[in-house]
Amino acid sequence: MLFNVFAAEIISVINIREKTRNNYRSIFKCHIEFPLQGIEISEVSRNHLQQILQNLPPHTRSATLAVLKTIFREALMHGLIEYSPATDYRVPAPIVGRKKFLTWEELKAAELGGGCCPQQFRYPRKSSPYQSFGSWRNQDPIRCSRRAVDLRIRTISKITKNLTEGA
Repeated sequence: MLFNVFAAEIISVINIREKTRNNYRSIFKCHIEFPLQGIEISEVSRNHLQQILQNLPPHTRSATLAVLKTIFREALMHGLIEYSPATDYRVPAPIVGRKKFLTWEELKAAELGGGCCPQQFRYPRKSSPYQSFGSWRNQDPIRCSRRAVDLRIRTISKITKNLTEGA
């Protein structure tokens, strides 16, 4: 049986979540289908796998290997092959960068260390909605509206994004 025919059939019937199935289909079409086109499943070797995986980014390589291992595991169970070329095949673990968190000094430097609400939300008639957040008062948090709290969260998110992009 051709590898691509078996793989497409197996991906459509194995017991996995629909999101996982869609991911498997996408990975198969993008990275596996063309290099193994016209090859019998019993003729696929570790060299074929290495050719497929060698130039992929780390996360894509890991996901592609997971799909290949699933296909070959099913082929073993169906008796189409005696040995899986993906057995004991490993790829280096992807390196994930550490997330950057704001320090208290960075928060104070961004003028967010004061009270709960910016002044313009306490007195909307007296100030413009586009006014700078430079002057925040120390007030009881109970006086804050939900809109003010949501705005403060968005502001902190934007500052965090700017600081992490700059690092």
